[in-house]
Amino acid sequence: MPRKKTTTGRKATKKAKPKAAAKAKPAAKKTKAKAAPKARAKRAPAKKVAKGAARPEILKKVEAIVGPLGYTASPVELRAYAADASMHLAEPELVVRPTSAQQVSAILKLANKYKIPVTPRAAGTSVCGQPVPIKGGIVLDMQAMNKIKEVHVEDFYVVIEPGVVYAELNAFLKPYKFFFPPAPGSGDAANIGGMVINNASGVNATKYGATRDSLLGCKVVLADGTIIDTGANTLIASAGYQIDRLMVASEGTLGVITEAVLRLTPLAKSKGMGVAEYKSLEDAGNAISAIVASGVKPSFFELMDNVAIKSVNKAMDLGLPDVPAILVWECDGASPDIVYGELEFIRNLAEEHGGKNIRLSTVKKEMDEIYKGRQKLFPAFSRYIDGMACVSLADDMAVPPSFYAKVVEKIEKASKGNDVVITAYGHAGEGLIHTKLLIDTTSHGAWERAHKLNPGNPGDAAGVVPAGASPGDRHKGYTWIEYYINELADTRIAEALTEYMLDRTPPEPWKKPSRGLRKASSPHKTVDEMVKAVL
Repeated sequence: MPRKKTTTGRKATKKAKPKAAAKAKPAAKKTKAKAAPKARAKRAPAKKVAKGAARPEILKKVEAIVGPLGYTASPVELRAYAADASMHLAEPELVVRPTSAQQVSAILKLANKYKIPVTPRAAGTSVCGQPVPIKGGIVLDMQAMNKIKEVHVEDFYVVIEPGVVYAELNAFLKPYKFFFPPAPGSGDAANIGGMVINNASGVNATKYGATRDSLLGCKVVLADGTIIDTGANTLIASAGYQIDRLMVASEGTLGVITEAVLRLTPLAKSKGMGVAEYKSLEDAGNAISAIVASGVKPSFFELMDNVAIKSVNKAMDLGLPDVPAILVWECDGASPDIVYGELEFIRNLAEEHGGKNIRLSTVKKEMDEIYKGRQKLFPAFSRYIDGMACVSLADDMAVPPSFYAKVVEKIEKASKGNDVVITAYGHAGEGLIHTKLLIDTTSHGAWERAHKLNPGNPGDAAGVVPAGASPGDRHKGYTWIEYYINELADTRIAEALTEYMLDRTPPEPWKKPSRGLRKASSPHKTVDEMVKAVL
């Protein structure tokens, strides 16, 4: 009916022309005026989007699977799914929110049939671009699958859906006197599914390991829609391939986690904390190596450099000592005597390697302040110097323990005289170093210098990254992919990754805007353009 009305309207206009025959020139002007709307109609973004995942026939099939409230193609909502905490930006064409493994399977079968890219997404707290839909297509938002399905404390496991929030799971487990230990810094928002698919870890990893060390099994939907169950509900299983371990850290490339079986760990009955000051990062690094080599396993073992100390003091008024570096460690156990014995053991080693003003405490309030400061360190960096902001061009690296002292010292030297601040902090007991960069984000030159000095850059102009280094607890994503390929040089894996991943790597934010924003494909002409695209 609408088409007939439009046609009728055009015919009526043509019939009216003879009545105004004497005014030929005005009629010609009217004809030109009508040409502009036609040109705009050809450029309408809706028509371009409709070529992919959001075309009507696909939307109809998606709605049949997840219902009218289970998906969105709203431009406003799509923009919210264009980023994580990294520098990468790309909008999807469609967001689907499944509530079961069967729905995930049906969506993947549909996407497979029509060759539509699919990017699984949890809470989007990652800092390397893993959930950013660089190729557009569908984002599979797993947060609606958020049930704790089974709890078996007598058998030390729990069965959960991928959208369960880490902190909420541990709050649920606390009355049972158990917990799930990885403790990522984003634990208040991070979803378990994202933690599994990225092998997340955090401050507890020195003693309790990463997510993979607490995963007993999982249900996975493969790319073709096949649903498989892997692993077991027992604390040990040796039969067959360990497919569940293969899925860990696959970053959504092998399948979508729809259920996880997690090993539970008893909560410690007693805890204590120690803090030691150091006059140099080198001394702190040497102390770390000695403590790790001693065989003692602190439950929390962190390095903070002066940038980290000043940032968190300025943001949260913690009153930490203004020194080049501090080490913070926690010990936990079945009794106060056991805990205090370990605290003293580490204290002696820390002192032997230059530690000063060492303080021990078992007061919960004092320890909670340190925990809170460490957890909020990432956002606190942007308070370090007015006019500078923390950017996720770099993230972290895991290095052999014997290299720890040398690497943190090189990181400190690399930023001097370059108008770029590189901070070195991290989970010392794992050999993991976070390398955040602080720059003036309005300066094009600062972006260029930061990229060159970035310890995650394959070129490694600062000479920071040692042989044997690897992406740490923040994984590869798009930020680390080129370095990861270099790490696996001369292997079949590197060849496959090079062929498969390099054309999927988003453009560098300091050179051009992300492809997914579909606003421009040429380099920025001004700093303002670059800053707007990045921020």
